[in-house]
Amino acid sequence: MAHVVGLAAAEVQENPHATRAMQEFASIRERDAEQRAHVVLEKHGLTAPIKIDTVDLMDAKRFKSFPYIKFSTWVKYLLDTGRLPRQLCACENLLSMEVKLEEFWRRYESIHPTHEIFAMRDAGTVDLRHTIPVYSHSDEGRSLKKQPLWLLSTHGALGRGTRAYLKKQKDKVPLKRCGLGLNFCGHTWSTNFLFASMLRKLYKKEPQALDNLVRVYAQDMEDLLVNGVWSSDGSFRVHCCHIGTKADLPALARLGNMKHTFGNVPKAASSKKPCEGICWMCCAGQESNPRLGLGAIPFEDTSGKPLWEGTLGQCDAWDQTPPILEGVPLHVDDHWQFFKTDVWHNLHLGLAKHWVASSLVSMLENLDLPMTSMDAKFAWLNQEYKSFCQRKRISPHCEELGRDTLNWYQAGSCPLGAWNKGSQSTHYMMFLEDLCKSWSAEMQGDPLLRAIVPGTCLNIQLCFSFLFSNIGWFWLL
Repeated sequence: MAHVVGLAAAEVQENPHATRAMQEFASIRERDAEQRAHVVLEKHGLTAPIKIDTVDLMDAKRFKSFPYIKFSTWVKYLLDTGRLPRQLCACENLLSMEVKLEEFWRRYESIHPTHEIFAMRDAGTVDLRHTIPVYSHSDEGRSLKKQPLWLLSTHGALGRGTRAYLKKQKDKVPLKRCGLGLNFCGHTWSTNFLFASMLRKLYKKEPQALDNLVRVYAQDMEDLLVNGVWSSDGSFRVHCCHIGTKADLPALARLGNMKHTFGNVPKAASSKKPCEGICWMCCAGQESNPRLGLGAIPFEDTSGKPLWEGTLGQCDAWDQTPPILEGVPLHVDDHWQFFKTDVWHNLHLGLAKHWVASSLVSMLENLDLPMTSMDAKFAWLNQEYKSFCQRKRISPHCEELGRDTLNWYQAGSCPLGAWNKGSQSTHYMMFLEDLCKSWSAEMQGDPLLRAIVPGTCLNIQLCFSFLFSNIGWFWLL
């Protein structure tokens, strides 16, 4: 907020005709910005009249009167101000929203016929033309003092699509053939609605506090589905159906209190206590356990018919139903499908880190470079990377590319990217593609190096470009 106050001060200094509100905002002292800014904004009618509720999460004082905003409060405000169709469904008005929602649920039923929302429809308790599908989303940000801060928000499943989707006018296609764009375009301030936030240091000491807060959220979402929200004039009622929760893998593991996570991956060829699995969706990673009569199901199996594929949904990844699932209209056997992985995290901070690091090391080991020592080869690679960034006018998060970056210190170890920014994976993949083009002739004679080329950034870009151009519920269903 101090930064915003600074921008306002600069505007007033350059513009003698700045509004009274801008002048008051610019006069706020930066050290008082967080509190005084809200007073000025409220004075000039620049805040939304959203009620902030409180709840006692635990007996400790720091968990008393904990603030949160019900999603139902957001929905009622959007409904009363005429914003609901656009900001939750990307529709012009309530009439077009009804038509789009009816088509969405028709498609959804073809893929998820056992979803309990359809039993509620048949019983007459909900009207699917007035039932908005929504996702919850949890993530971690940083507070003013750079402390890890957990956040939970909600957004509509339907949106305008992507820029590429709109550029090709996919949204203009007749409804029956329209992809029903996902929620990508538009500022998140207008499409994502905050429920609550909590410092990591609080819930790390008292995990139950976070569970209690999530339970409050789940209760509100259940009420939104069963009872819905009426407009203030009583002319229209809308329901919301919580169809999934999205996050990166650490956040999903915490939200679902999962016991089968990537953190359970065996670190050695054999374990004293056999691993029970590393995935909440299936038994991948399960090690042989003769005492329990369990066979090995390798998570590394990437064949066309891996063993783990046949175990989808066969075991619960938690001992007790996670609070986020309370009141969700899903059969207990389908609970595992409620948690949605983030393809961007999976690629940028998962697969790409392994692929890029292994590919670059393989090229250094097998290309006929003029230098002989590996340290000299890394120095050459680093210089090539810097030159590439200059040519492409890229400002990389990581300015160096060496042993530390690839987490590769000796020939017997497995390379693994050490960066933690998804954008850096993009830059390194672009560099790898450029490197493959420069050394294409030399790579053709080596089967290993030849195998790198099809998996480089080029094919990944083609795949994601296609998805971004066509992405919508039509393709997901």
